[in-house]
Amino acid sequence: MDIHLTFTRPQEHDGRQVCELDLSADKLVIGDGTLRALDKGAVVGEVALTDLAVVDLPGRRSITELRKRHPNAYTPWTPEEDARLLALIGQGEPLESLTSRFGRGKNAILGRLFKLGVFSP
Repeated sequence: MDIHLTFTRPQEHDGRQVCELDLSADKLVIGDGTLRALDKGAVVGEVALTDLAVVDLPGRRSITELRKRHPNAYTPWTPEEDARLLALIGQGEPLESLTSRFGRGKNAILGRLFKLGVFSP
């Protein structure tokens, strides 16, 4: 599968600094606070989750298509949304309800909760 990664700050890849990277991999693995792209078992890309802004799978779906279901897909989170998300999760709001409230997919909600420290690596 083709993968397009966008970083929050430049990353070193093949001896150069990049802010975006296109990879071909057959598997994505998340663990220990890191995203690894593997192709036939070999690591072809690795980045700390805190340095990752966007993972896009261009051949599978586009941001335009995602926004038909989730209007806020790939838009930055605001401090107000963060506060509201934390309040709602604290009240036991179900994930399915959060996706419709915030106009974002399940992975976006879970990823934000991770970044806000609700989940730990």
